[in-house]
Amino acid sequence: MLLFVYGTLKNGFSRQGALSGQRYLGTAQTKQNYGMFTHGGYPAMVDEKLAEQSNVQATKSLYGELYEVDEICLQNLDKIEGVDFDLFERKIVELEHLHLMRLPIFQNTFNLLEKKQAQAYFFKRSVTGCADCGSFWSRRT
Repeated sequence: MLLFVYGTLKNGFSRQGALSGQRYLGTAQTKQNYGMFTHGGYPAMVDEKLAEQSNVQATKSLYGELYEVDEICLQNLDKIEGVDFDLFERKIVELEHLHLMRLPIFQNTFNLLEKKQAQAYFFKRSVTGCADCGSFWSRRT
């Protein structure tokens, strides 16, 4: 699976260890229909639907990293990201620009790269009143 990470899972940040043993491919930038907001000590990526419900804008390109990850890693990340508690959900993010350092190993990951799509963790709760992070999360927590 191809995974786009934009916050605490990035290299050098507090949860980078959760991606240990997974294959780093490079960096990417999303299309301009997302938003990122500070929610507590971490960033929360939202799509246009949640942004509208929260009365905020989702018109930015977000910067992050791409990883080729296995199913066991995804299951662990789902726990870390609170998927079972409706905090985040994992779904497709549309990518605009890819800056690859290496190619993936698996054909299905390569197919996602060609489609410029990856999985990402989207916030599911309101971001009303949360600070806009802009396009790049740089805060280490």
